[in-house]
Amino acid sequence: ASIFLTSYIDAFIEDSKTKKTRNNTLIKPRTIQHYRTTLAKVKAFEESQGVKLKITDIDLKFHVEFLEFLETKQNLNPNTIGGYVDDIKLMITNADKRGIEINKEVKLSEFYTPTNKTKDIYLKEDEINKIFQHKFDLDYLDNARDGVIIGLRTGLRISDFLKLSNKNLIDGFIEKNTLKTDFPVIIPIHDQ
Repeated sequence: ASIFLTSYIDAFIEDSKTKKTRNNTLIKPRTIQHYRTTLAKVKAFEESQGVKLKITDIDLKFHVEFLEFLETKQNLNPNTIGGYVDDIKLMITNADKRGIEINKEVKLSEFYTPTNKTKDIYLKEDEINKIFQHKFDLDYLDNARDGVIIGLRTGLRISDFLKLSNKNLIDGFIEKNTLKTDFPVIIPIHDQ
């Protein structure tokens, strides 16, 4: 019996809510949210093509058309598209492991995950100091500057440094488990 892709993704998402990762922790809500977004993109693709995809329809032809749809109709960049392709590959591999019939083209290198080189921009020490020393007339701009400095001096994502409190300050270091990776980091406290 052939299984519809969206039905399988629905079941996959439900399973993910109680499934454990390799380190025996639950799958993060953020990851499950990403799976939901992937499902929404698949549904939007099906609607635009006037099709209802089965798992066995996930082949190189689908790959080409799905990438084209996400790039031209949804105006997404390669890294974002790559995240959706990765999710679909994961879900199809999961179906394969469960003995569900898949199209083996998913395993070919041509069924690639798009990426693009991101350009990392750095500030020099004197540029950071200039920002640090600038006095703003408005409180909210002072607070924004402080946030920028904390981000630059710690390297923490905003979601992590907004959750910092005095409990994280230990013997001249900031100690924090990061939200995205759930990895403990220890950062020396900078004078600024």
